[in-house]
Amino acid sequence: MLKNYLKIALRSMARQKLFSFVNIAGLSLAMSVSLLLITIIYNQYNYDRFHAGADRIYRIESFNPNAPRIFAGTASSPLPFRKAMVDQYAYFEAYTNLRSDFRREAQTDDKVLDINGLLADESFFKVFSFPLMEGNKETALRDPFSVVVTKETAEKFFGKRDSYLGLVLDYTGVGPFKITGVLDMDGVSTHMKFEALGSMSTLNSMADDGPFSNQKNDNWSNLWVGYNYFKLNPGVDPQQVAATVTALAEENIEWAEDRQPYTFGVAPVTKIAMGNMYGNELGFYIPSIVLAFFGFLALVVMVTALFNYTNLSLAKSLTRAREIGIRKVSGATRRQVIHQFVIESVIMAMLSLILSVGILKVMIPAFNGLEIFTLAELSVDFSYGAFPYFVGFSVFVGLIAGVFPALFLSKFSPIQALKGYHGVSGGAGKRGFMSNFSFKKVLMIVQFGLSIFMIISILVMREQTSLMVNSEYGFDEENLLVVELQGSKPEIVAAELSKNPAVTAYTFSSHNPAIGRSHGADFQRDMEGERFGLNHFSVDDNYISTFGITLLAGRDYAPGDGEGTEKFIILNETAVKTVGFETPHEAIGQEIILDKENRVQIIGVVKDYHFEPLMKSIEPMALRFMPDSYENINLKISSANVPSVISDLQEAWKSIDSKRELKYSFLDQEMDHFYFFLGDITAIVTAVSLFAIFISCLGLLGMVSFHLQTKVKEIGIKKVLGATTQYLVMSLTRQFSMVIIISVVVFVPIAVLVSDLWLNLMATRVSIGFGVIAMALLIVGCLGLVTIVSQVIKAATANPVNALRNE
Repeated sequence: MLKNYLKIALRSMARQKLFSFVNIAGLSLAMSVSLLLITIIYNQYNYDRFHAGADRIYRIESFNPNAPRIFAGTASSPLPFRKAMVDQYAYFEAYTNLRSDFRREAQTDDKVLDINGLLADESFFKVFSFPLMEGNKETALRDPFSVVVTKETAEKFFGKRDSYLGLVLDYTGVGPFKITGVLDMDGVSTHMKFEALGSMSTLNSMADDGPFSNQKNDNWSNLWVGYNYFKLNPGVDPQQVAATVTALAEENIEWAEDRQPYTFGVAPVTKIAMGNMYGNELGFYIPSIVLAFFGFLALVVMVTALFNYTNLSLAKSLTRAREIGIRKVSGATRRQVIHQFVIESVIMAMLSLILSVGILKVMIPAFNGLEIFTLAELSVDFSYGAFPYFVGFSVFVGLIAGVFPALFLSKFSPIQALKGYHGVSGGAGKRGFMSNFSFKKVLMIVQFGLSIFMIISILVMREQTSLMVNSEYGFDEENLLVVELQGSKPEIVAAELSKNPAVTAYTFSSHNPAIGRSHGADFQRDMEGERFGLNHFSVDDNYISTFGITLLAGRDYAPGDGEGTEKFIILNETAVKTVGFETPHEAIGQEIILDKENRVQIIGVVKDYHFEPLMKSIEPMALRFMPDSYENINLKISSANVPSVISDLQEAWKSIDSKRELKYSFLDQEMDHFYFFLGDITAIVTAVSLFAIFISCLGLLGMVSFHLQTKVKEIGIKKVLGATTQYLVMSLTRQFSMVIIISVVVFVPIAVLVSDLWLNLMATRVSIGFGVIAMALLIVGCLGLVTIVSQVIKAATANPVNALRNE
């Protein structure tokens, strides 16, 4: 029986070449895109699931109730939670603290490299199961000045060796660390990105004024440096632990009266990479909202292809009615007819799978080249081990695609079918809105509506990305070369690099604007006044002029203002208004208090500029003259021959530091790079949307073609009776044009509403104007009408003799 089903299915596909081509092409494209997006989601879903007892590992997280929801979560939390929890409660099988301030420079005799490191206590390997290829998990992080490095890091410093144990890395400003373990991180998927783990016990052996802040890990107010991870004992309720965390925070953390306290919670480590992207995270991963969007895109593409199959199968019923009638007269049951059509659908899906795998292997390198995947260390790969899952997916798709047409076609009665029944709803003579023809139109409306939705989304995302990249930030970022000081004395660096004639100006700073990093402090107008948060950069007396920042009132810093105790400060407009001054000029000469103790005089007010990414609104900000905090020298370059200037600066740097290479970047390029995420998402959405639109056009092409096949004799008779080609084209195009019009009316408002919702997450955003909608309608209209009219003209210009030859 199965052999007979297969033979009939293949014969039917061979006869209906257009039907087979449209469905196999649509399904293969849809399956390749869906499998790719599902693979991306699945890869990130597997983050941190390799740990023993992964389902019992949790992290404490902090939440700022004063921040917008998208920026509220923080991965770090106060380190004293560990002692308070472990001493009082028997919840834990193991508990470990991490610190993020081990991202430092290390050197050997001939190499100096920056290492992305963490400090970890000796319980680290009791909580996590990272593969240690050398060393003892019990003792690797026990002793002070011990470090566990990744195999890749060890090879960077020492090359390939049989063993790295006992070798020494000298951390600048901290001291020599002995390698006590080597991790093999190949193929390890984790939300934590690190190259080295230093022993937390190192802090206890250092002087109180050492290079690390809060060396005793006892500061409940420090939410930014520490991380709390623990493995629960079997059977312990994580909600009970969360309640304990909340109670301990309320008991031990003192908040300012005018500030709403942070809240705390616990999150399973297996869901971190599938959750929101929090501040202070230990690595980059694709946020859950983006993964959900990928899932939505996969669904849209598959639904579009499935609608194609359903529509074309229903249309094809007009040509297969007699076949069904003959089968039923010959004794076939309804179940056997259903089996026949479902098997045809599954065969078509399997053929589509073969093509989709080929398409997928072409697509994967392009997707892996996107920076979003590089930064997330997420590599999408096709594995033949996953092929059984792909086969299962294709069978599922075939079943879903074939069930409805099979149920509908199997309802034909033999008499109606043999009479050439052009059934409507499967019952005799019934017509209505949900009739066969109307139902097909509903599917086509939804299909084209999804295309409209995707096109509007593409256009809005492209406009938003363009706005982010091309907006005015309020300062001059052009021709600014940012050079890291790397511990060298600022005055020596300036003296050497400024000798280059292409350097027209220079200034020192701790941070650079518009890329999301700054220091933080509290400020208030007087001791009894309300305290507010204040972002600040450390700058010098050339910063404002070099960056082209507008000074609204007062003066810039003078060369001597940075000596001794901090006495002066320059604020932005928002800070002045926040603290209660009505105008910039009113603030000049007045004093404010920093961190409840440092009284400084306002000597200048600058016009608001975007010192943070454009997604965030402008907050209170200060430029402070603090030479000890400089990290960069910013060089204004005038020469058009940039490679030559860079080469000269690299030579000059050798006289400053012969062991380190010049580290530099252009500020405008770094700012553009910051928005790669939005650009990559836009590129993915664009590619997937083009697939969906192409599939929709394929479906429309097939529907029009099949519809016209049923009108061949009607068209021939009308032409014989004198109907013009123009009349026939207009008449036949009208009903398909209505599908596009209804799609527009229903789905344009939905697309605008959804786009507006995600745009509201951005402080700087585009408005969805008529131009975007008009462009989307033009694209859909042109694609739809070209598809329809091309087939209609072909039918309308055909020779009527051929159509009427059988009559």
